[in-house]
Amino acid sequence: MSANILHIECERRSVDEFRAALTGRGHRLEIAGDLNTAVDVCAHFEPGIVMISSSLPGASVGDAITQLRARAGLRVTPFLILMADFDGGDSTTEAENLGAQDILARPFSSDELNQRIEGILSAVSEVLTTQAVPRETLDALRNAGDAGGKSFSSN
Repeated sequence: MSANILHIECERRSVDEFRAALTGRGHRLEIAGDLNTAVDVCAHFEPGIVMISSSLPGASVGDAITQLRARAGLRVTPFLILMADFDGGDSTTEAENLGAQDILARPFSSDELNQRIEGILSAVSEVLTTQAVPRETLDALRNAGDAGGKSFSSN
């Protein structure tokens, strides 16, 4: 599964490694070195996933994710945090606390990176497929059919 990936990374030396690891799998990659550049990139590029370094200057990763969701229209876009010195605890729970889907501890291999991205994209695709109509709407439609034989319509 290929995707548009926005990678927010201030360490330029690792950008080439990411580009090689991801574009060889059919992903389209855009790089931003800071939050303002990431917002500008999102004006012409719709990421399917955002990889964000935990060590961006001037903002904690949680604040950076919150800002990007608000300023760049990434309200439901999944985030993968790339974190050095992650203690290896429950990465999903820690990521959720920061507003993301997962954390990948640095250093990591190209295979680990791609597996994590594929996992997140698959999970997002599954949620979109099963929840295209909000659950409350589905429940209301189901209950309307039980309302004394009356039909339910958009009128």
